[in-house]
Amino acid sequence: SMKESIPIDKGPVWKCGFSPDGTRLFACCANGELRQYDVHSRALRRSYRHGTGGGLFSFAASSFNDLVVAGANDGKLLLWDQKTGKLKRQIRQHEKTVFGCCMGRTNTKL
Repeated sequence: SMKESIPIDKGPVWKCGFSPDGTRLFACCANGELRQYDVHSRALRRSYRHGTGGGLFSFAASSFNDLVVAGANDGKLLLWDQKTGKLKRQIRQHEKTVFGCCMGRTNTKL
C-alpha cells in the first residue's frame, strides 16, 4: 500500500528515484524539467530545465559532490550543479533518446 505521495503537476513523469543519501527525490518530466524534492518535507527544492524543451528520461545524482546529470530525448546529457541550479555542461553524444545514465564512483565518468 502507498505510504506517501508527492503531487507533480508537470505532465507525465518518465523516471523518478532517490539521491544516493535518500534525502532527495528526482522526477524526470516530459516537459523537460528535472524536479528535485525534499523527501521529508515533500517540498520542491529545485527545478532544472532542459533549454530546448525536450523531455528528460533518466538521471543520476552524485554521492560525492553536488552534480546531477539527466538524459534527454534529443540525445543530450545535461550536467547541473545542485547548489546553484546552473547548467554546467551539455554533451551531445547520442543520436536518439538517452534512456539511462549513471555517474562513476569518482565522478570523472558518465
